Amino acid sequence: MDARWSAVLLDTSTMAELKKAQLQHITQYHQQKQALMITLDELEAELSTLTLGCIESSTLQAEKLNAFLKNMQKNRGMLEDLLQTCSQIPAHLAEAEGPVACIEPVRTCQERWQTLEQTAFRSLWCANICTTEAFALLQESRDLQFEMELLVKSISPGHLSQGQIDWQNAIHETMRAADLAVLTERCLYLHEVSQALSSSPLGKKELRDVEDTMQALNSQLTLTKEKLVSQTQIAVIIQPS
Repeated sequence: MDARWSAVLLDTSTMAELKKAQLQHITQYHQQKQALMITLDELEAELSTLTLGCIESSTLQAEKLNAFLKNMQKNRGMLEDLLQTCSQIPAHLAEAEGPVACIEPVRTCQERWQTLEQTAFRSLWCANICTTEAFALLQESRDLQFEMELLVKSISPGHLSQGQIDWQNAIHETMRAADLAVLTERCLYLHEVSQALSSSPLGKKELRDVEDTMQALNSQLTLTKEKLVSQTQIAVIIQPS
């Protein structure tokens, strides 16, 4: 009799421990799900601020999107832990608390997570492409402006010798005219690129930088042309008949 009661008590104790473990799994599941949903809400709110409507610089946007994705990667364990807990919920529990009922919210969280990650990746890719193109344009514009400045310095009365232009100076004038034609073509190409960038998803700061640089390039091109024309006219006037 005592043995029976001992067995019953043992079975009862075991069942109680099992129920307790099951309850702990369910409680843990709900706590993890709630924490993950709060995190997803926060991430969605943060991502909504990482647009060019809120950030004026594509460079800064790219930096913030990189940090955002790193933070997502850091928090990915929350989703993995929830999946693990869901898989530990016994199948024989009531439908409202069983694994089938638990997995649906997890799938919803997974979908929200993937949407956030994909959206952030696309925005980052676009920001990187645009900033790279803008940087290349600015660098090429600066190089071109420097080349025109050098050309202007080469166009000076110092090339005249005792009021006459010899055949070497005539060759130099022809070469400078050819150089100017090439520089003008490069300027036109950069203008086409800048126009394309102006209609791209580029930050206001980078767009201002492009606009200012192109204006400076236009001014330098105009100055270079004026200098060359002026020097040619001088050469014609003083050339001996």
